[in-house]
Amino acid sequence: MQRRLFIDFVRGKNGYRLARDCSIQQPLARALGLKHGRRPTILDGTAGLGADAWVLAALGCQVTMCERAPILHALLADALQRAAAEPATAPTAARLELLPVDTTTCLAGEPLFQAIYLDPMYPQRRGSALNSLAMRTIRELVGNDEDSGDTLACARNHAPRVVVKRPRLAPFLVGGAPHHSIAAGQNRFDVYLGGVDEEITCGTVHRP
Repeated sequence: MQRRLFIDFVRGKNGYRLARDCSIQQPLARALGLKHGRRPTILDGTAGLGADAWVLAALGCQVTMCERAPILHALLADALQRAAAEPATAPTAARLELLPVDTTTCLAGEPLFQAIYLDPMYPQRRGSALNSLAMRTIRELVGNDEDSGDTLACARNHAPRVVVKRPRLAPFLVGGAPHHSIAAGQNRFDVYLGGVDEEITCGTVHRP
C-alpha cells in the first residue's frame, strides 16, 4: 500500500503542538535560552521535518532553517506555503526562513545568530522512535549525518549557545562534553556555551 509523505504545520501533530504545547518552560525552549521578554534569533541547522523550528517560531523566535536534502527541503517549502495561507498559522510561518543548504554553508557568510540548534540523524536503535514509518523513510532518503561532529565545531564558532538534541543514552558528539544537558523523555538537549565572545541582548547580537 502506498502512503503519502508530507509535512503539515496546520493540522495533525504540529497543529496540536502549536495550540497546546507551546511554552517557554518546555525543555527545547529552556535549552535554547528562551525567557520572558527574550526570544533569541535561532539557526536550525538540521531542519528535517521542521517540528522543533515550528514550535520555536510559534513561541516568537525568528528561525532560519537549513535543510540540505532536496526532498525534505521541498516538503518543508510546501508545508510553509500552506501554513502561510492559513490565518491561524500565517504569523508563525512568517517567522521562518528556509534555506536549501547545510549548516556550514549557511555560516560561511558570517551571519550572527544568538543560538544554533542541531538535531542530527540519530544512530539507529531497535525499538526507538526512529522505527516509525516517517523516520524510516527519511533515513532512506537522507542517510546518517556522518559530519555532525564537524557541524558542531563550526556552529560553536558562530554562536554563543549551541544546542544538540541526542537520544538520552547516546554519547556526546565529537568535540567534548557540553556545559550542561536538559532531559526530555527519551532524548536530551546538550547545551554548549561560550563558543563566541559576544554580549547578547534580546533580539540583538553585539560584538565587542
